[in-house]
Amino acid sequence: MCGDRISESNSFHAIYFPAMLQALNLPLPKRLLAHSHWTVNRRKMSKSIGNVVDPFQAMEDLGTDLVRYYLARVGGRFKDDVGESKSCCAPDMAPD
Repeated sequence: MCGDRISESNSFHAIYFPAMLQALNLPLPKRLLAHSHWTVNRRKMSKSIGNVVDPFQAMEDLGTDLVRYYLARVGGRFKDDVGESKSCCAPDMAPD
């Protein structure tokens, strides 16, 4: 994989799903779009670990517009993991 690691969820999309498509004689995807993980304290968010951020609580605490702006500005990164942070309220994150 050219030095890149395949995460648990990406292995399904990169290996198993194409195998199922081939078995059904269906066309294969032309590309695989993978994303990084959301993290809390540099650990991948996980329901089993219990470090998942409640988006509804964030919207109640910070307001829907600020959470939406944060997700649009920071949440769409694909290369690097994105850390959840209360600093999304910092002045540099304020909408223009």
